[in-house]
Amino acid sequence: MFRSIALTFVALFTLAGALPQQLVVERAGQPPRELSVVQIASLKPITQQAAIGNTDRSWTGPLLWDVLVAAGAVDPAKPVDAVHLGVRVMGADGWTAVFGLAELSPEFAGKPIQLADQMNGAPIQGQGLRLIVPGEHRGGRSVRDVVRIDVE
Repeated sequence: MFRSIALTFVALFTLAGALPQQLVVERAGQPPRELSVVQIASLKPITQQAAIGNTDRSWTGPLLWDVLVAAGAVDPAKPVDAVHLGVRVMGADGWTAVFGLAELSPEFAGKPIQLADQMNGAPIQGQGLRLIVPGEHRGGRSVRDVVRIDVE
C-alpha cells in the first residue's frame, strides 16, 4: 500500500511540474511527519565537495542524520537502533536509494551523507532537495528532488 500511495504522490508532483514544499519522513510503526523546506533549511548546514559523474561540485545542506533526528524518526540516545534499521530515500521521479542507518549515525560510520539545497553556493535550479553521497564513483545514490524518507 505504501508504494502505491508514494507513487501517486510522486505522479501528482511530476504531472503538475511543481517541486514539493514538504518532505515526508516516516519510521515504521509511527505516523509520518512532514518537514517543510524552511524547517530543513534551519538545520545546521555543511558544505562539502562531491562529484556526481565526472563533475565536482560544492553542496550545502544538512546531514541526512540531522534531518532524521529533527523528524523524530531516529533517537540519538538509542544508538543500538542504527544496527538493525535501514533508510530508504525517494525522489519525485521514483528513484530510490537505500542505506543502513549505521552508515549515517555518528556513533557508527557517521558518513557525511546530506540533503543539499544548494549547489556551488546557489539554490539548486529546478530541483528541491538532493541527496549527496560523497565518495561514490557513479552517483547512483544521489537522489534528485527528495520527497520521502522511510526508516524501517
